[in-house]
Amino acid sequence: MKNEGYIEGIAVDITEQKQNEEKILRLSKIFEESLNEIYLFDVNTLKFIDVNEAALKNLGYTWREIANMSAVDIKPEFTFKQLNKSLDKLRKKEEDKIFFETLHQRKDKSKYYVEVHIQLIESSNLSYFTAIVIDITERKKAEAQLRESEERYKTLIESAPDAIAIHVENKIMFANRSSAKLLEAKNVDELVGMNIKKIVHPDTWESTSKRVEKILEVKKDFKLIEEKYVTLKGNVISVEVTAAKIIYFGKPAVQVISRDISERKKAQEQIVKERNRAERYFETAAVMMMVIDKEGRVERINEKGAEILGYSKSYIVGKKWVDYFLPKEVRPKVKTVMKNLMSGKVDSNEVVVNEVLCRYNKIKILGWHNNVVHDDDDNIIGILCSAEDITESVLLKEKLEETNKELSFLTRHVQDLREEERSELAREIHDDLGQALTAIKLDLSAIKNIEDDRLKLRRKTESAIDLTNQTIKTVQELTSQLRPGIIDDLGLLPAIEWYSNQFAERTGKDVRLSIKVEENDIEESSKITIYRIVQESLTNASRHSGASRVSLKLERKADDLVLSINDNGKGISKNALNKLTSFGLIGMRERAYSIGGEIKIAGKKDRGTTIKLVIPVSKEKNRKSNKN
Repeated sequence: MKNEGYIEGIAVDITEQKQNEEKILRLSKIFEESLNEIYLFDVNTLKFIDVNEAALKNLGYTWREIANMSAVDIKPEFTFKQLNKSLDKLRKKEEDKIFFETLHQRKDKSKYYVEVHIQLIESSNLSYFTAIVIDITERKKAEAQLRESEERYKTLIESAPDAIAIHVENKIMFANRSSAKLLEAKNVDELVGMNIKKIVHPDTWESTSKRVEKILEVKKDFKLIEEKYVTLKGNVISVEVTAAKIIYFGKPAVQVISRDISERKKAQEQIVKERNRAERYFETAAVMMMVIDKEGRVERINEKGAEILGYSKSYIVGKKWVDYFLPKEVRPKVKTVMKNLMSGKVDSNEVVVNEVLCRYNKIKILGWHNNVVHDDDDNIIGILCSAEDITESVLLKEKLEETNKELSFLTRHVQDLREEERSELAREIHDDLGQALTAIKLDLSAIKNIEDDRLKLRRKTESAIDLTNQTIKTVQELTSQLRPGIIDDLGLLPAIEWYSNQFAERTGKDVRLSIKVEENDIEESSKITIYRIVQESLTNASRHSGASRVSLKLERKADDLVLSINDNGKGISKNALNKLTSFGLIGMRERAYSIGGEIKIAGKKDRGTTIKLVIPVSKEKNRKSNKN
């Protein structure tokens, strides 16, 4: 047996071990890549055993800092005793898991609302709590806004001067205080539960009941009509009524808004007289019409005029035109024109163009035709003005001129850049590639002439390989400058992440990246544009803003893809924004426009610059995204 050769071996089945290792690897990946915060903490001390990257990022702590903390340190609403008591249900197996809403506190002391889900994990040699935390700040804001909206609606209804009531199957279920006043009820409770047939005048009940049926059937609001009501004291009143179908506590109902017009009816004769007088002055009501008295006050203005100015007619009438509705710089000129018109020194048909000051300090440009108004004795008593809003045409002309200038500058700049890029590319090819290839050629020639010296041959070969690697790297850098290959190979999102990391490493700036979209949410034609805008924005932050921190966020909002870039630098000035030689900004605008997007750039002194790119998502992308 000593002379016979053989091999003895032992085989062990490690399939289960490998499967467990793969499972642990998958769980570890889920743990680290989860967008929600995940915490593992000790069953007794509540000290953190491990937390994922999302938790560290949201809280603002490093792992070294949080390793010395416990779950209580980030929950200002809990003491150790309180939290420990809540966790006893898990320790005693009374519950499989618990969840609650609370506040988390970041390192900078800011707080945010969270929903916490905690489970007790037990294995053969280790027990710990695991907590999955969801940031619900936006949900809390929405809930608060909803409560505020409901409160405002309730206040509006109760304080409305018009009578508002809701009836279901012809019975009044709700009425505001104005309804009680209109119908001469003691209070609202006297109306609730009453059949509307007791209120509607018998002469109009048949038509009213048919309208109610129609409203409930066709789900269409009923236009303003006049009706007659009978109050609880038996008085007949004339009202204007609008009605609409609503759902009231799960049942179809009709909401009715009524206004007492009895006094208005009595004053109809006077209104007709005033209307006849107004028709003398407002024959061309399609444009703004206005009468200014000798004191310079607005005596009358039409609806179009009120619409242009953005105020109600009641607000406008009685105010001095020049002092309230004209910018300061044009007031002297207009006062002179009005003075000359009142004195009869100028031709009434002379066309005047000037700016007006509308609501919210909005400026509009109007073209005016002014005519003096005479009394029966031919004395001038005022000015009849007609005006047309020409703001859009004027601004369009100015914008066109500005755009032409920008395009002219941009064209020259693009040509200059193209020549510079060509020269730079030629220099790099000549200096780097040319020299490297020459060196390779020399090394290869030397290798050819070497006969017996293997060491020398090896050195020359290694030198040629090194030069070849350097040449390949140079070619890669040049092609990357022309078009980043990572976009074609991996996609836009990895490209942005790679470039952000490169920028942070190169400049030492803190770059915070948040991507909340999928690669297939983004049009292929938009990817290089988004990438170039990110490049230009980071370059500007490095060169001009003096920022130490830059935040990038890419997300979906409704039907739009939104890229937001903020820095904490000195803030871009208005002059720099509108400068014709700000080619980087002009280029970003042109890139955004080329893919149907819109870019907004704003800065606040010493508070940084904000760049926001909004790109509409195509219908096809929307369909695929919704399906996913």
